[in-house]
Amino acid sequence: MTLCAPPTSASDSFAEAGLLRTEFTTERSVFDWYVVNDNVMGGRSPGTFRIEQGGLDFVGNTNTRWRGRQVSYRGDFDTQDGVWNTVDIPFSRFVPQFQGIRLGGPALDPGQITGMSLMIEDKLDGPFELSLASVRAYPTQAPFALEHYRWKNRILVVSARSRDDVKLAELQTELASTPEEFADRDMVLVTLLNYGTSMVGDRELTAAEAAATRDAVGIQTGSFALRLIGKDGSVKLATESPTPIKEIYALIDTMPMRKREHPDR
Repeated sequence: MTLCAPPTSASDSFAEAGLLRTEFTTERSVFDWYVVNDNVMGGRSPGTFRIEQGGLDFVGNTNTRWRGRQVSYRGDFDTQDGVWNTVDIPFSRFVPQFQGIRLGGPALDPGQITGMSLMIEDKLDGPFELSLASVRAYPTQAPFALEHYRWKNRILVVSARSRDDVKLAELQTELASTPEEFADRDMVLVTLLNYGTSMVGDRELTAAEAAATRDAVGIQTGSFALRLIGKDGSVKLATESPTPIKEIYALIDTMPMRKREHPDR
């Protein structure tokens, strides 16, 4: 069964928090939500919704013994019982499906979207409840590049096979004990992993972004390595051996730009 909302104009400007599409308050609810149960396609799953306490609750009873017929672009996401989650679903994750089977077809064209729906399809009979607080459009991040930090930050790049690497763990422990010193030097940490998720700060990097970063600073895949990149974009330290973070801070403090930042030191 499906909970639907008609489209609205996307002429609003983006705010830092994203483009708000709907909230479930008297003042901000801009969609006229309605339920399309699968009985319109021969199914027998009743459902309804209610808006209260600043949220939308989609409730009903799923009956998988009757099948409907609907082809649409869908982006799946998981839920947790009793827990509010923020779910980001880029348009690239939407694929055409029919009765849970992925179909061949063109990628979703956002310009052709005429509505949106919520669908419960866990193939489990029985009651359900799905709560929704808001829907926002958000901009796609530009591909990661070290160049974005030039003249703003010093970058510490560390490469390892996985998060279980002993050398990586030792460095992370040192960094955790010196957060103020790290921030005072305008530093950004880039962690490149062969097995696991590569990160820059709190942002996950794709495999392609991690590979491009390794190439940019001359790091071989699968090896432990450190690179310190100055604000001018040049490599100030290149080593394949662990280096105590205190030594890295000391090296930064000898740099002319750092001295100009703190002439009293």
